[in-house]
Amino acid sequence: MDERITVTLIFMALFALAAWFFWLDAKRRQALVQARSDLQNRLLEKFASPQDVAQFLQTEGGNRFLQGLTTDARHAGRGILRATQVGVVITVFGLAVVSLGVAYPPQNRSANPGVIIGSLILALGVGFLISAGLSYFLSKKWGMMETEKM
Repeated sequence: MDERITVTLIFMALFALAAWFFWLDAKRRQALVQARSDLQNRLLEKFASPQDVAQFLQTEGGNRFLQGLTTDARHAGRGILRATQVGVVITVFGLAVVSLGVAYPPQNRSANPGVIIGSLILALGVGFLISAGLSYFLSKKWGMMETEKM
């Protein structure tokens, strides 16, 4: 019974660590969006008249400014790359956990928690890879990849 508690605590700690990483990434992205928004607002406050704004928007810098205000639909490749990276890392981690579960089976004949948890992690990684492949296919089909400059 002591071994099961230890394994459960280890996997709970791994889950908490993964959740903490996702939370940190979300906070980083939120801070980035807030900083970009503040910069854009300060830039717009510098103009004295609507004519100055219109003149600025017709320049190359104004064009980039407008592109920064649009949605991230034009960044399909970045999302696909991110999903692929996460999928590969999680798949390799899942394979490692399954391998350890097979290499070190439990002493009693109960279900092997390493193989069970590793299989779930492996399924998550493969799901990310399938998602990346599907996103790539749909982005190409819908023409979202042609305008991309990566």
